Amino acid sequence: MKRNHLVRACVWCMLVLASFPLSAATDPVLDRSGDYGKFIVYFLHLGRTSSTKKSNHGDCELLISPDGKVMMVDCGAPVQGRYVVETLEALGIDHIDYFVNSHRHHDHLGGFSQVADHAKIDRVFVGPMEGYTGKYSMQMDQRCEADGIVQTKIGDGDSFMFGRDIEVSVYHPSKTAVDSTYTTEELNNSSLALKFSYGNTTVLLCGDLYMEGEQELLDAHSDEIRDIDVAKANHHGLWTSNQSLWIKTINPTYCVSVSDILSDLGVMNRYKQQGTIFRQTVFNGIVKFSMDANDGITMLCQHAFSLDN
Repeated sequence: MKRNHLVRACVWCMLVLASFPLSAATDPVLDRSGDYGKFIVYFLHLGRTSSTKKSNHGDCELLISPDGKVMMVDCGAPVQGRYVVETLEALGIDHIDYFVNSHRHHDHLGGFSQVADHAKIDRVFVGPMEGYTGKYSMQMDQRCEADGIVQTKIGDGDSFMFGRDIEVSVYHPSKTAVDSTYTTEELNNSSLALKFSYGNTTVLLCGDLYMEGEQELLDAHSDEIRDIDVAKANHHGLWTSNQSLWIKTINPTYCVSVSDILSDLGVMNRYKQQGTIFRQTVFNGIVKFSMDANDGITMLCQHAFSLDN
């Protein structure tokens, strides 16, 4: 019981702290002075909009290559776009070389127009799906057309370079386009699975894959996704995802749950039992990783809080 009260108190404190504007002068996690020549990954905190019982979750990762290229993976729900922009402003970023949409749910692309208003976006990568007519998905497509931004469909077997030194391998979904109205589960299981390789250092981002999608990926590419350095917990760290075999296979040194609510305790415990250092944006705010090509990794959290590790 005391632990539950502690968790609630900590969440309340994090929400109060998150109400203050972001600034590199007051938030060391946003200080970029020592970043050049390193692979930087930010897991953004977008939970500051949770004023109602309904969770927006939201998902956004910002990656910067050693030679200064910028990639954004997802951009939160519509109401969270301003927080994505606020983070970009605090980091001094007004140009995005690559935007990647993991899948077409509103909490992963709803902030696109706000981001595009702030930053010039050169290129957009999306999955191979066809036929989805969600409101914010169509708005993203319309904005890309209006701004002359090229959209490239990618899927299993594709790869591309992020800057000079980072290879991005795509392991899911199949490039065979499926024309469907898409249930929530089908849409989540269409998430792109992206592995970033920088020398010996690896990062794995798989959107909102459910256990079924995780199993498809394990069946096809288990050897390629073993022993990851930094991973994002699938589907905001919820019980729908993050099965034991998945966690044992990817065996991440670090894992971050991007959500505005506490991750499923069973999921969190499975990662911890694997020896993974587990962080949650709802507690830790923005989580930053600085990496070199030889497994040298530094983690910095906006708020230093953890449940046991």
